[in-house]
This record gives sequence, C-alpha cells and structure tokens, in this order.
Amino acid sequence: MINFDLNGKKVYVFCPTFFSYDKDIKKEIETFGANVSLFDERVFTNVFGKALIRFNIRFIIQYFIDRFYKINLLDNVKDVDYILLINPETVTPNILQNAKNINPDVKIITYMWDSFKNKRFSKEYIKESDSFFTFDPRDALDNKVKFLPLFFVHDYKSIKKSSQYRYDFSFIGTAHSERFTTVKNITNNSTAKFLFFYCPSKFVYLYKKYLKKELNGIQFHDISFSSMERGDILNVVQASKVVIDISHPSQVGLTMRSIEMLGARKKIITTNTEIRTYDFYHPSNILCIDQNTTQYQIDEFIKLQYHELPSDIYKDYNINSWIKKLFI
Repeated sequence: MINFDLNGKKVYVFCPTFFSYDKDIKKEIETFGANVSLFDERVFTNVFGKALIRFNIRFIIQYFIDRFYKINLLDNVKDVDYILLINPETVTPNILQNAKNINPDVKIITYMWDSFKNKRFSKEYIKESDSFFTFDPRDALDNKVKFLPLFFVHDYKSIKKSSQYRYDFSFIGTAHSERFTTVKNITNNSTAKFLFFYCPSKFVYLYKKYLKKELNGIQFHDISFSSMERGDILNVVQASKVVIDISHPSQVGLTMRSIEMLGARKKIITTNTEIRTYDFYHPSNILCIDQNTTQYQIDEFIKLQYHELPSDIYKDYNINSWIKKLFI
C-alpha cells in the first residue's frame, strides 16, 4: 500500500457504539502506530435523544450537540491529523467546516454503513470530507463516492471447522420488517436451530409493531431486549452449519453478518441477491432466497460442503485491510 503511514498520527474517531465494533476500529488503527481517541458519535444514548437524531429533529438538542463537539473536537483539533466519522448522524457540516478553519491540514474521512435511502441527510457530509466511503454500491455509483464493503474482525478467523454441528440454522439479529416470518419459513422443518431476535427497547418494539406495522407475527416473548455478547455469538456461529442473514428490504449493501460469515468460513442463506456480484460468492457457500425458493432448494444447499476460497479474498475483507483502504 502506498502513502500509508499512521505511525505517530493523531486520529479522532467518532463512531456509534455498536456491538463493540467502535472499539475494534480504534484498536486496529492503533496497530498502525496511531494515537486514537474514540467518541460515541450519537452524543445521546437515551431512546428519546436517539429518536430526535434519527428523525433529524436536531433543533431541540442542537445546543448539546454543539457543546459536545466543541469540547471533544474543536478545542483540540489543531493537533489532530485525521477525523474519522463512522455512520455520522449528529455532527453538522458547520462543525466540520469550523474544524477545517482551525486546522486546514486535518483530513476528514467519512464511512457510511447505512444507505442514503435510510439517511438522506448523510449526503451533506460528502463535500466536507476529504474521502467519503459507503458500503452501498448503488450509493457509491450514483453519488460518485468510494465503495467499500464492511469487514470482519479477527475473532471470526478463530472459528474452528467441524464435521458435526449442534444447529442446522442460526439467526442472530435485530427485529425489523419481515425478518421473523422469513426466518421461521426457512427453519420451519428443522428442530436444530438457534433463533435470536433483538430489540434495543420496549419502546422501539411497540413503535415498530403498532405504528410502523413492520413486526408481523412476532410477539413480545419472541424478543430479547438484551443483546448477545460477542463470545456467545461466536459460540453459536461455530456450532451452526448455516447462518441466516436477512437484510432490510431497502438495503443493497451487504450486512456485517454476511461479511463476518466469510471470515468464519460459514455457509449463509441471505435475501440480499446483490451478494452474487461480490468476488467471494460461491453457490456452495451462499444461497440467495426469495418468495419462490423451495424447501427442497434449502435442504439441498445444507448438504453441500463449504467451498474454500483463495486466501487473498479472506484477507481483503478483514478489518486490517478495511482500515488501510480508509486511510490510503
């Protein structure tokens, strides 16, 4: 990699707290010799504050956002080499412009793991960024920004192969749209399955079920309001022959789970047909399903052995390579 030297550089990372991926990103940047400061980009961690931010009703809390970024960014930015924004929601273009005015040499890198369709205001960050990346190939093409898929962390490389599995299927993910029904249909004929549907709060569950009408068939007792620890997730993945990945209907970019299963060398069933365009796609490893997929096709897919891919492909999607591509 050319022009890649983070040794001694000061990097500020603003990233939502999300299943410890923020800490993984910080740790990986530090392996390149950088001094990294990590901040929760969302500013507010309570449900009400998150809702105001998500629906872009910022005027109610703008004072607190401005104060947060003054203390944690603008007061110190003259000594910062890089600002890395991961899926930003709260920082405003004006704050970034002020950071550039104070330190014209600071480089702003933005990465989106949500599509512009879900977060239209994210386009505001393109012109303020020195480099802008998205996990969504269509957003990249339509807006002339860089396409960069998500990554898998090193933990997934440690998953051991096995000839025997406790589960035919496993699913671990947040509850949204038609996920519950789809997963139930896939696993209907199996008694060896692990299904875990997560919702961050009872308020969010009630909002999605009764106002958005998007949790059809899923009852209160089907939901967990506590997320799984990564160690427990790794144990379930290792014990599973096939992992199910149900993307949001409006999502084109690949989920973190689908990339993680590449790192774990696990077979997956997914609703995201876009995965067929990626260099790691192989029909023995990945089954794309829709409403026309039969139980016979699912049963036949389970019987197939995992097809080992070239080592360079696994290397290209790990977090180390992902960091390099952001900063190069």
